[in-house]
Amino acid sequence: MKNIFFLFLVGCAIFGCNEKPSKQIKDINVNSEKLRNSDFANDSIYFSFKNNIESDSSLFEASSLDFSKNTGGNIHAEALIDNNQNIRKLKSVIIDTIQETIHEFYYINGKKRVSSKLISFFQKESDYFHQYISFYDTSGELLYTGFKTFEDLIYAELIPFEKIDSFMDMSDDYAKSIIQQQGDFKTNFRGFVDLDLYNLEFLKVGSNDGRYSSLLAISDDNPKIQKLKNNEDKFKGNPLRVEFTKVTRGDGFSYQLLLNVSFNP
Repeated sequence: MKNIFFLFLVGCAIFGCNEKPSKQIKDINVNSEKLRNSDFANDSIYFSFKNNIESDSSLFEASSLDFSKNTGGNIHAEALIDNNQNIRKLKSVIIDTIQETIHEFYYINGKKRVSSKLISFFQKESDYFHQYISFYDTSGELLYTGFKTFEDLIYAELIPFEKIDSFMDMSDDYAKSIIQQQGDFKTNFRGFVDLDLYNLEFLKVGSNDGRYSSLLAISDDNPKIQKLKNNEDKFKGNPLRVEFTKVTRGDGFSYQLLLNVSFNP
């Protein structure tokens, strides 16, 4: 995959289940040659479509900023984009103290064909997982939603999805908001933060209500940064456009490095 670490702007009902997973994993014959992916007829078309996008080396990778929530937890989004700037896959990751939720959406001609939702529940005794998958027709209408549960990711492919009766259409609006800098994830100017431990100064951006924020390390005190510093109260809350890359230092500390900042009209 080719990497793009600035935000890519595209034009383009979470359903939970809290019951503990069954012990069905232990009864699976790992050597079986007839493992099913789901109980949906011709599901191989959709799984092949999903796998082809995942393995397409011509696609570009784009990443959103990593956002922190004021109540705890982290959120980010990723995308795979073709040479015509069509989004082929969109992924959002939401992590808090009790679970991680990953949504993935696969597209053709701007329409969803496959969606999935993986919930990892963090437990003292042992983690466990719930996973949903949905298939759509060529117009984007929902055809099928399946569900499965398991206690270890290494067994995930061994358990087939089974149809659920309740209607569930996984929305990609939240993931789009993250990667498009819209809604709660607008990159408004929120100030500056010093981390003396790492000898770094950060530009802080995020929502004006303080719910979501993101930090970008400043390596160049250019005129735009100086303008913000000299007029912090004046510009606080104003929208910014940021370009960045992700850096990991030799000591393992990872952060977002600001490459460019501009004032949105």
